[in-house]
Amino acid sequence: MMYYAGILLIVIGFVLFIAEMFIPGFGLLMGAGLISLIIGVSILFSEGTIVNPWLIAALAILIGGFILFAVIRIIAVHRRQAYTGKEELIGKTAVVKVALNPEGIVFLEGELWTAVSDTGNIETGAEVTICGIIGLKLHVKKATGGQKIGC
Repeated sequence: MMYYAGILLIVIGFVLFIAEMFIPGFGLLMGAGLISLIIGVSILFSEGTIVNPWLIAALAILIGGFILFAVIRIIAVHRRQAYTGKEELIGKTAVVKVALNPEGIVFLEGELWTAVSDTGNIETGAEVTICGIIGLKLHVKKATGGQKIGC
């Protein structure tokens, strides 16, 4: 009957590890999970099975290290500045679908955009570099020789 308590403590330990990844517990949940895991494994294997305590310690260190690594990576991802919206489009290359005379349509990342040429007329099929966005219109310059013209 005692082994049920050991299994329950191990499950609680893993639940606390998972909770640490999603709740900002500053390592408290991970510490509680490690303690729960160590006690659960000790109870589980104290029922007549002899387990080296160093094996339990190594297991706890490995799991704790993995959880610590995962938590640090998750925090780093959350702290990164979001790079979406119109700022993301500036500097990218698009293909002209309807000639820019000086206004036409360009194809960028699977979408058609209305574009205005800042460098005169640009023929269909040419590559252009996005220099700016005003409203829903892209301001573009022709890319020559595979190199982007500075905006």
